[in-house]
Amino acid sequence: MLNAVRTVVCKEFDWQESLKDTVLANREATFSSDEMYAALESVCREGEDLDSKVRVARYIDGLASGPFSPIRLSKVGESYKYVG
Repeated sequence: MLNAVRTVVCKEFDWQESLKDTVLANREATFSSDEMYAALESVCREGEDLDSKVRVARYIDGLASGPFSPIRLSKVGESYKYVG
């Protein structure tokens, strides 16, 4: 289970920043996009925006494949791991 981090930017829940902060808080853990979505869902309050699982999964894939990602993830099968 991931240690979920809730990040607020300009007084609003920011799921992308929360995702990055959650990855950094769990540097040694591997996770699937479903596990990350569940972690984000656990810190999202009623009425706040959390994009669909598909959009979150695409964002995570971008962190694993993008050359200019704010954090770097490695993808092995269906799992991801922080690499820098």
